[in-house]
Amino acid sequence: MRLRLVPRTTSRRGLVGALFSVAALAGSLVGIPAASALGRDALPVLWEGKILDPAGQPAAAEVVALLRPPPEALVPGVPLVPLARTTTDNAGGFSLRSLPTPALTAMTGESGWLTVMLAAFTHDGMSMAVDSVAWHGGRWITDPAELASGAASDVTSTNQRPKVLTTVALRTPSGEDRDQGHAPKGVGSCWMTSAKGAGDHYVAVGELHLDRDWGGMFEYSQSRYSSFQIGVSHEGSGWSVGGSVSMAKNTKFEVPHDLPSEARERFWTWKAHMDFKRFGWGCNKGYPEVHHAATLEPVEWRGGLPPTEGGDLPTCNPEHKATFGPGAKPKRQVGSSVTLTGAITVPGFTGSMTSAFSESVVNQWINPTKRNRQLCGESDDLTKDTRVLSLP
Repeated sequence: MRLRLVPRTTSRRGLVGALFSVAALAGSLVGIPAASALGRDALPVLWEGKILDPAGQPAAAEVVALLRPPPEALVPGVPLVPLARTTTDNAGGFSLRSLPTPALTAMTGESGWLTVMLAAFTHDGMSMAVDSVAWHGGRWITDPAELASGAASDVTSTNQRPKVLTTVALRTPSGEDRDQGHAPKGVGSCWMTSAKGAGDHYVAVGELHLDRDWGGMFEYSQSRYSSFQIGVSHEGSGWSVGGSVSMAKNTKFEVPHDLPSEARERFWTWKAHMDFKRFGWGCNKGYPEVHHAATLEPVEWRGGLPPTEGGDLPTCNPEHKATFGPGAKPKRQVGSSVTLTGAITVPGFTGSMTSAFSESVVNQWINPTKRNRQLCGESDDLTKDTRVLSLP
């Protein structure tokens, strides 16, 4: 096994300046005539969902999508740039719509992902979530499998973003908030207040089950085809899943040789060594009350992707079996994916990750026998988002 990290050539200062120059331009282009000429309801959907109050009832809220720079370009106290706004209907539902602009395109990394923070404001509360989106095929997508395939996909990933957000009460600002001026003007403002390392942790990014006499191969070459759930904490509460981020790091890893067949059952899991950070956030609705929240998320590859043997095996749903003949070398096709529950384990938070298969993220099985054999999806067909069990 070998690991190659592509060096970063852009300085932090240069990146910050470029991103925030573009962010200012983005703010001026959100309402460009071409977008307004289409009519609000004709614009592509950026995010849809439902807002509830703490009692679980539909909430009247203003919902704002904010452009969030990459972690290395976040600056404390600088308000995030709004991309789209809307209000909830009588059932608490909302639909945020937006076209990409030249400025937003410029802020999209080589991975194709743009990170968005969603903030929902009621008269006395707020909630937030985060997701990575990409402009593809004339619409916004969030599923990494669809971006990896390069074509429209019917893959349905349920863990990319929360569809229902429950608001938490706003609080009176502390002396520290007032002293540091952490209340930028403008309705629906959010800004980073702090960034602190949360340690390095191993995150499962792939797995391969090889029953008796199955051989196989695993390759993971581009982190951009994976999304990682993040934790969100409101006003000092415990961590809960608050969406996901898709990594934009260029990381090279591969198994140079096939895993040979053996007369025993084997199950391998590959884990990436990653750095995590805890970001503090402040948000207001144009008046003194400030809502404080925090996100916990991976920000960087530390290096290494060691395989471990053992663990909880996938299960088999008989409705999702696929048969392969002697000598066959089936692999997960481009645009399929696998979601590993509990792949992220950081003190106080457990989250999942979704890895999309592409030409550089591969699971393959090799049938060296002279008989037909089967692979079985745990929750769906092999062309969708599922774990896979090999059968004897």
